[in-house]
Amino acid sequence: RRQYFAESNELLAKKTDTALKNALKPIFCIGETLQEREANQHFAIIKSQLTEGVFHLEEAQFSQLVLAYEPVWAIGTGVTSIISPGAGDPCFYPQGDRCQIWSAGS
Repeated sequence: RRQYFAESNELLAKKTDTALKNALKPIFCIGETLQEREANQHFAIIKSQLTEGVFHLEEAQFSQLVLAYEPVWAIGTGVTSIISPGAGDPCFYPQGDRCQIWSAGS
């Protein structure tokens, strides 16, 4: 959706704020393209999406958020990718124990 509708991290932050102000529980999707992953930029991309999109939230707001990791390259392919510290991937969720984090295959 980010790609097809040219939704920037800034725009998605505003949409998230609006959803929270209207008592909705936003699902904030993050993920990289295949080109970004192959260029070993996927962690920087995800960190940017989180930093610019949701890390401005107060703790109470953050607890109403669902983070969903769905890499663009896995959508519709049946290939599963999971970000987890146990897999050697850095964890970018400073308040991960205060929100739901979903990691989806496709």
